[in-house]
Amino acid sequence: MLELFCTDIRGAEERRARRRGRSPQKGSAFGISLLEYAVRQVWGIPLPEIVPPMGGKPEFAGETGMYFSISHAKTHVMVAVSDAPVGVDVETHREISAASANALLDETEQAQFSFFEVWCLRESLFKLNGAGHLREVLHFRREGERILPPVPGVTSRLIEGVEGCSGAVCQERDFTVPPIRWVDAEELCVPET
Repeated sequence: MLELFCTDIRGAEERRARRRGRSPQKGSAFGISLLEYAVRQVWGIPLPEIVPPMGGKPEFAGETGMYFSISHAKTHVMVAVSDAPVGVDVETHREISAASANALLDETEQAQFSFFEVWCLRESLFKLNGAGHLREVLHFRREGERILPPVPGVTSRLIEGVEGCSGAVCQERDFTVPPIRWVDAEELCVPET
C-alpha cells in the first residue's frame, strides 16, 4: 500500500498550521500537519510520536509497518505513507543555469530527464535509504518508460500532476504511483480567531 497526499501552500499562513514544523524551513509545519491528516485517513489513528533519525530518516516510535516520507517545496507539500519504507520528493520549478545543470547531470540524464526530475529522483532515493543525494554522482537512466535507479532492488517513479513542480517516489519493491490525494491547506490550519 502506498498513498500520496499533497497540499498547495501558496498563500497559506504557516503560523496557522495545526502542527509545528521539525525545522524552520517554509512548509515544514504544513508537512507535519499533512502527515497527521494522512495517518488519520489511511490508518485511522492519531499521529504517532516521530522519533529523531536513527539512520538519517525520522520514523514513528513503536510502530511497525507504518512508514512515511515528507517533502516541502516553495509551493507544495507532499507526504507519502506506506506499509514499506518510502522516499518522496517534490520540487518547485525555477530557473537553473546551464552550468548548474551540467555540473549535476551527465549527458544521458540531460537527454532523458528534466533537471528537476533527476533532482527529485535523487532526493527521493536519499530519503528512502540514505543512498545518494542531489549532488552525488548516482545516475538515473531510462529504458523505454522504465526508470533505472542506481541502487539495485529500488523502484523509482516520477509523480505527475503537481502544477509547476516535479516529484518522485522510491520504494524497495515494485509499485504503481497512486492518484494524489489533494488536501486544501485550510484543512491543515487551526481556525482563525
